[in-house]
Amino acid sequence: MIRSVVTNSFENIQNLEELLGMISAISKFTHRFLGKITLLEIDEFDGNKDSIEFVKGMINSHIPACTLLLISTPSGICRSTKHQSICF
Repeated sequence: MIRSVVTNSFENIQNLEELLGMISAISKFTHRFLGKITLLEIDEFDGNKDSIEFVKGMINSHIPACTLLLISTPSGICRSTKHQSICF
């Protein structure tokens, strides 16, 4: 994991669980060694069903020492509230 961060090589991530595991590990290291909280920002979040499922997966994974910031487009909010209002 550390090698992937240092070399900026993340092409071996195959699914959401691996991605969340990597984010969780980075967040734990940052908090433990630097005393900092990790901020994850998702900009231009839209109401697409796949996008909502991705964000729900991130929320439900309970990543330690991490804050999730969602920045949506106005049209994304209108479309997403028609499908699922759990994220908003």
